Amino acid sequence: MRTLLEVIGVTLLVVSSFAGLVAVLRWHSRRTQRLWSEAASRLGGELRVEPDWPGVTCSIWVEIDGQSVELRAGRKHEVFVTAPVQHPEGFVMTIHPKPPNWLASKSPVSTGDPVFDLIFVVESSDPELCRAWLDDALREAVSRAGEVWIEVRGGRVLARRTVFEFQQAAFDHLARATASIARKVASHGQRAAPA
Repeated sequence: MRTLLEVIGVTLLVVSSFAGLVAVLRWHSRRTQRLWSEAASRLGGELRVEPDWPGVTCSIWVEIDGQSVELRAGRKHEVFVTAPVQHPEGFVMTIHPKPPNWLASKSPVSTGDPVFDLIFVVESSDPELCRAWLDDALREAVSRAGEVWIEVRGGRVLARRTVFEFQQAAFDHLARATASIARKVASHGQRAAPA
């Protein structure tokens, strides 16, 4: 009799633990959808929700000042933003926050803005072109995006950063910074094409 009661008790414990896990996952999925839905509505974009174990994967397609941008959820609160762009063959540009051990060192590409150069590392295969693109407005957009990693390579602009629920404005700043860079790169490519 005792063994039967133990089996029933363990079975009930396993079932209730599984039910609790399912409840937590459903709550997290609803919270994620709410967060991304609010961001899509602020940006005026289209929210796409796809089932994914253990919850859902969200993405937003939006056009900002004529530039198509996609925001996609990554793992552990990471958000990826991509925008297609035409850029010079072989051109690569990366912008990321300076690690603490770099604070006293100079960035490989100096933008001429001492505050921006103190906070971010800029690397590029064409430093002159990179400096021309990183004007005041673009540096401001990147600065507003915060702890962002940006890369221009392979026909796209890719930006990523960690965004927590209380940082909803980060979605907007990240999308706008990516669109600004893509527009700047595209406009330079259009000016260079006729020459």
